[in-house]
Amino acid sequence: MTDYSDNFNRANGAPGSNWTAINSGTWAITSNALAQSNVTGAYRGLRWAQAFAGNNLYARVTGRAPSGMGFGVLVRCPTTGTALTDIDGYAIVGFVGDQWYRIEFANGSDAGYVGLGGTCAANTNYTIEVTADGSTITVLLNSSQLAQWTDSTYTTGGAMLVTYGGTVTFDDFAAGDIASGSQINVSDSGAGSDTLAQLRVSLGLSDTASAADVFGAMANLAQADSGSAADALAQLLAALAVTDTGASVDAPGNLAASVPVVDSGSGADAPAVRVTFSVGDTGSGADIALALVLMALADAGSATDSLANIGVMLSVPDSGAGGETVQVTVTVSIADVGSAAEAVNLLTAALKEIADNGVGADTVLPPGVTLTVNETGSGAEGLGVSVTLAVSDTGSAADLVSVITAMLVSVFDAASGAESVAVGVAPLAVADTGAGSDAPGVAVTLSVSDAAAGSDVLLVAMLIAVADAAAAVDGVGTIAVRVPVADMGQAAHTIGAISAALSVADVGAGVDVTVAFDSALRIVSVTFAVARRSVAFAWLTRSILFGLAQREIEFAVLTPAVSFGLAQRAIEFSWNQ
Repeated sequence: MTDYSDNFNRANGAPGSNWTAINSGTWAITSNALAQSNVTGAYRGLRWAQAFAGNNLYARVTGRAPSGMGFGVLVRCPTTGTALTDIDGYAIVGFVGDQWYRIEFANGSDAGYVGLGGTCAANTNYTIEVTADGSTITVLLNSSQLAQWTDSTYTTGGAMLVTYGGTVTFDDFAAGDIASGSQINVSDSGAGSDTLAQLRVSLGLSDTASAADVFGAMANLAQADSGSAADALAQLLAALAVTDTGASVDAPGNLAASVPVVDSGSGADAPAVRVTFSVGDTGSGADIALALVLMALADAGSATDSLANIGVMLSVPDSGAGGETVQVTVTVSIADVGSAAEAVNLLTAALKEIADNGVGADTVLPPGVTLTVNETGSGAEGLGVSVTLAVSDTGSAADLVSVITAMLVSVFDAASGAESVAVGVAPLAVADTGAGSDAPGVAVTLSVSDAAAGSDVLLVAMLIAVADAAAAVDGVGTIAVRVPVADMGQAAHTIGAISAALSVADVGAGVDVTVAFDSALRIVSVTFAVARRSVAFAWLTRSILFGLAQREIEFAVLTPAVSFGLAQRAIEFSWNQ
């Protein structure tokens, strides 16, 4: 697979050794653009001289021309010869003041043309593209398909710019090999089983200069089925890589993977999405990676809908002095007006990793994970979420890990089914051998609103660990867990175990702080293992108010056992009833 490009950003003069003029013409670089200024009415070409790896290829360019003139781009042209008769192949050509055409050139003649309509205005930039994939030829205008047809006249060749008259201006040429089978469409109104095989999208950008690299990509798969069979939407795999050894800013744009599935039958729908982002930079610029994954499922039938795993992984290694900013947002929604059970399983909602051995500051932004289930049927909802964050730093800069709102899960049910919400945030680890400060913090909020007779179960578990071999101060911020439950029905609600574990390992001379676990729901065991530090405890018995009628209340409270093995330490206790 080969890819070529030319933005013509160089000194005025000849186009260069990568280009060969066909049927003469006056071709020159002018003001960082390519121009053909011979105004006589004849076709002229400028052929890209580099060879392609295969016979399936595309060519794209931005062009403009004055009134009455024409410009276009062509593929599968001859790779030798410089006469008019050597302009052969498939092209898209626009004539200013007229319209756009698809042309099958033969020995320089445009007799095999078909009008496509559309507007071609004077001195207006248009991005035009033609692809040849097997016998399928496609032409595009400003990224929108104008025409697609099949023809086997030309099976090999290269890429060429074409003009009719002048002065015609070109910019931002790109061409390369393509893999067959890049488009998948499925439409089914019967009772069979539909399966979409894997669609893999791989995009790479490499830059050793000091300019800025900007990339954006979008991939979409859609499947509609009004039958009663099972629909299977396989994984959509997208990979984006950027490598830069320069000193400027790299900005991979949004990579949006959208996989909607709409089914009005009784079959099962199972989509899966995976997105991978990576940025490598040995320079001093700032790297920004932003990913958004959106998956939606709507079902008006009576079957089970299953959303497979959504895996989002972002990795940013940086040996320079720039700052890395990584942000991930994952949204999953299910709407069902039927009577089936809905299952949503997110084994790994988000994974962020930053490795930096430079002197810059690394910031891991809060992962936004929102799960919402709105159900008007009688089925049961089950959700599970896991988030992992890690920061490794061998430099001397300050590391900040902040998960202000790690998880928000809400369930609203107006029917009689049972809701189960399980959220786990573990682990959040910070390893630092430098002199910076590490300050992670976690907050978890869960809410259940139920107006029916179902049972609600909440389970929360959190773990925070800090390991420090240096002399700086480590602060593990407050862990707050709040679980409100509102019920206007008659069912039982169970608030499951809420636990938190905090550990600090320190072989240096710094001060380590582990603070604050607050639960208003049940007694929580707290274990401290501290060396060479004073320990102070203040436990307050909370006030409890009950307003109950015709119910029996039993209490069984055990005095917690407390054991200490301390030498030459100050210990203070204050217990208040």
